[in-house]
Amino acid sequence: MKRMGQLIGNFQRMITILLITRAKYKNINDHKKMKKKREFLVLSLSLFLLIGISSGAYSQNPPPPPGQHNLTGDQPPQGGNAPIGAGAALLVVMGVVYGLSRIPGLRKDSTE
Repeated sequence: MKRMGQLIGNFQRMITILLITRAKYKNINDHKKMKKKREFLVLSLSLFLLIGISSGAYSQNPPPPPGQHNLTGDQPPQGGNAPIGAGAALLVVMGVVYGLSRIPGLRKDSTE
């Protein structure tokens, strides 16, 4: 009878240890999720503040127009007149290709 009591006591201790271990690992996973959320919040807030503050703080007035401005008609705008069509299209296409490559469902699985 004493042996049976020891077995039951050991079994109860083992169950208690398993439950505590499970609760501990569950809390670790919750902690990891909260840490990721906190990191995302801090990074997004700092990026927002960095872009929002720096863009307006260092802006300058435009330069004055050239001396012969508006005497015989408007002069062309200052600062280059380069087209951005081909470069912008290439940038958009590369962004779409990269975005599609990051979608996990579009890749073919080699094990099928």
